[in-house]
Amino acid sequence: MSVNTTNTPADPSNPETTSLGTLNPTATSSSTNSAAVTIPDMENQLITKVDLRPCAPAMNIAEKLDGTNWVTWRAQLIDVLKIVELDLYVLGRQPCPGIDRLSERKNWLFNDGIAKSFITNNVLESQKIHILSEETSAAKFTALENLYE
Repeated sequence: MSVNTTNTPADPSNPETTSLGTLNPTATSSSTNSAAVTIPDMENQLITKVDLRPCAPAMNIAEKLDGTNWVTWRAQLIDVLKIVELDLYVLGRQPCPGIDRLSERKNWLFNDGIAKSFITNNVLESQKIHILSEETSAAKFTALENLYE
């Protein structure tokens, strides 16, 4: 499969674009039945606010993090956050835009705030001490990761 990098954001009205990039079924590939995937440059990705309304019922993890269930909790957290495209924030792969992109920066702060709240609301009170001082969702997740891995 060939991979191309572009600065083009996903277009929800185009079925050939995804949050990961643009599918290009006509691109050349070493395998006969595969499509090329265009992966966007995350530094220049257009950042919009996420809309949680369609996914609200799926936004709960069955079991809160208690210190003994890290592996399953982590997998569930990432799966749920992928639904609303917030997994990249938590994993530290969606950089905050600079002050020169103020509108996108505000959207990033909004989205990261949702991800932070989601993490905080899905850990037991006894675990919150490990993450309360962290300022981003990635920092909260990393603090937990460092504690339990």
